[in-house]
Amino acid sequence: MFVVGGEGYPPDFDENNPNSQGGKPPHKGDEDEEEYPCYPKNDVWYYDIEENKWAKLKVKNPEEFQPRFAHTCNIYKEYLTIFGGLRDYHHSTNDICVLSLDSSNPF
Repeated sequence: MFVVGGEGYPPDFDENNPNSQGGKPPHKGDEDEEEYPCYPKNDVWYYDIEENKWAKLKVKNPEEFQPRFAHTCNIYKEYLTIFGGLRDYHHSTNDICVLSLDSSNPF
């Protein structure tokens, strides 16, 4: 199983320091999300069912795989294809990113 992108906390967020986001707590879902900044991710995670472990995979050219959330992903043969998504709450993308799952030439 793969998990790609998504939305998360800012890189410098510290849950033990309420000032790590300029004094603003992370969005909890009950507030108007437009008031809160969006922090899309471009992480690629793999879950090994047999080992019961997660591994963060390294993308060879991360600058070509822009952070996003609300996108679609499909696996076809040895390729993971990511299409579209949101860069933030107001900007969408319709780009396509193809990552190789071939163990001899990963990502």
